[in-house]
Amino acid sequence: LRKDQELLKEGQILSSSQVKDEKPLVQTILPKKKISVIIKGEEYFDLCGDKVKSVGDLKKKISESHGVHVEKQILILMDNHQWFRLLSKNDELLTDITTENQEEQIQILCKTSKKFSINLGVQANAETFEGLFGGCLEDQKKIFELTNKIPVQQQVWVTRKNKTLRLIDEDEFFDNLGEGLYNNSNPIQIFRKISLSICLNDVSHMLSDLSTHETVKMQKDKIHSLISILPQNQSLFLGEKELEDNHMLDVYFNMVQGANQDNSHYALDLIVHEDLEYFGFTEKSDIRASCTPENPRG
Repeated sequence: LRKDQELLKEGQILSSSQVKDEKPLVQTILPKKKISVIIKGEEYFDLCGDKVKSVGDLKKKISESHGVHVEKQILILMDNHQWFRLLSKNDELLTDITTENQEEQIQILCKTSKKFSINLGVQANAETFEGLFGGCLEDQKKIFELTNKIPVQQQVWVTRKNKTLRLIDEDEFFDNLGEGLYNNSNPIQIFRKISLSICLNDVSHMLSDLSTHETVKMQKDKIHSLISILPQNQSLFLGEKELEDNHMLDVYFNMVQGANQDNSHYALDLIVHEDLEYFGFTEKSDIRASCTPENPRG
C-alpha cells in the first residue's frame, strides 16, 4: 500500500485524523511482486525476503549466499526474457522496479563483471568499460547497448593482431583475446555500422551495411562495382570535407551532425573527374550534385 509516495509498512497504525481526511487515504494499491534471481543458470525465488528492500540489499544477499562480491555484480532486469535495463542504483527500491509489460513476476539476471579497455572509434582515447567476465561478444554488445544506447546491430567490435584490425566473432570469448585487453596496450575498438547515399547527377546510389572502420578507398572500390566509375576518377565529399583514401570513415563520421536522427545514414557527394575533363575542366571543381538521406535526389 502507498499513501502519496510513501510506502506504508505492515502493522503501521493509521490515526483517526488520517481516516477523516478528505483526500483518499490510500492512493495506490500495488500487488506484491514476485522476484526471482538467475545466478549461474539457476533461478532462485528466496533471495528477496522482508529485509531485502533495495538493489543494494539484494547485492549483499547474493554476495552472502553465492559468494559473488558486491562490486563484481551486474544486475540486469529482464522483460519477456530480454535484457531490459541495468539495475545500477543501489538505493533503488525493489518495489519500484517495473518493466514495459508491468509484469508482477520480476526476473533479475546476475552476471559477474570484468573491466577491460575500449576505444570508441579510431581517434578516441582508451577508456575502461565494465563488461562481463568470460562473456562472449554477443553478451558484451548487450551490456554496451544498455550503458551507451547504441543498438547491438549497429556495433562493430575489432581488435588488433600483428598491426591488423580483426573483427571479433559473435561467439568469441574475451578471455582468449590476451592480456592487452586489460592493461590498455591493446584495447577493443568499437565502431558503428552506417549506410551511405552516393549522390551523382541528381541520382542517389546506396551503400549499406558499412562499418566506420572501413577506409574511404574501400568505398570507392564498392562504387566502382556499383556504377563502373574507376576509383582514381572519384572524389568523395562529406559536407564540405573531401575524404582521403587512406582514412577510415570513422574520421569523418563524427564531423557531420544528424544526417539522420540515429546518425547511421549519411550522404556523400561524388565528383567524377572524367566528366569535368569532358567539359573542358582540368582541375577539381566544387560543382557537384548534392543530396541528403531525406531528399536523395537533391
